[in-house]
Amino acid sequence: MKLLVVIVSAFFAVASAAPPLHFGESRIFGGEKATLGQFPYQAGISFHRGDKYMWCGGSIIDKRWILTAAHCVHEVDIDVDVYVGIINKAFIFGGQQFHISSASDLIHHADYNSSMIRNDIGLIRLPEDIEYNDDVQPIKLVSRDHADDQFVGRASVASGWGKLHDSDELVADDLHFADLTPISNEECKKTFGEYLTDNNICVDAVGKSVCSGDSGGPLVTLDTHEQIGINSFVSGCGCECGEPAAMVRVSNFLDWIKEQSGLDV
Repeated sequence: MKLLVVIVSAFFAVASAAPPLHFGESRIFGGEKATLGQFPYQAGISFHRGDKYMWCGGSIIDKRWILTAAHCVHEVDIDVDVYVGIINKAFIFGGQQFHISSASDLIHHADYNSSMIRNDIGLIRLPEDIEYNDDVQPIKLVSRDHADDQFVGRASVASGWGKLHDSDELVADDLHFADLTPISNEECKKTFGEYLTDNNICVDAVGKSVCSGDSGGPLVTLDTHEQIGINSFVSGCGCECGEPAAMVRVSNFLDWIKEQSGLDV
């Protein structure tokens, strides 16, 4: 680990899934800029696939573990950097950076299906402990008691460095957030059909949404501050068209997280 005192450039986030979905490119559209320490659990992940530089989000769940989406760690080149304690990724001072150079530290669900976006959950094992402080803290994961809860109408927040508009070529330099409200899977299936399963949670995305570069980032309840979702995919019409966004349902994967990390979740 090293303290960040250097300037880094913006990263492209240009991967996409088969119609009618977009994933690997989620960002906050219609949101607001975050302040330092507002989302202390937020992680940023930079990597590349071939000649394309990518950016994803993640969440701190332990000093050695980052929770993210499978498509953020699946078949990526082994040259991954994880950042915590930052809100601007172009001018980074005082944050913490971790370099991942071993494929065994990039873990995705064994049943991850990239064509149907199934089991889109992943973990990153860090080489050193994160140093907790006022701006860097883990997020509490939702409990098993909510395994069947769709959290409909429950005020929640998503955060990330994703693109601010569908037409943008680059993800944002500043961390943004948007308050989002979960909707029922029944309603969400009108948009996603067979792509949506009980392992997903959906949020209303009229006027604000996640989009390119936010993938893997957390959806957190505003009242209990528990992570209930992982940003996964949006409609093929883009992030500004008002159609729902789909998240991985964290409560359905607690056993998997425990098996892979050894954490008592």
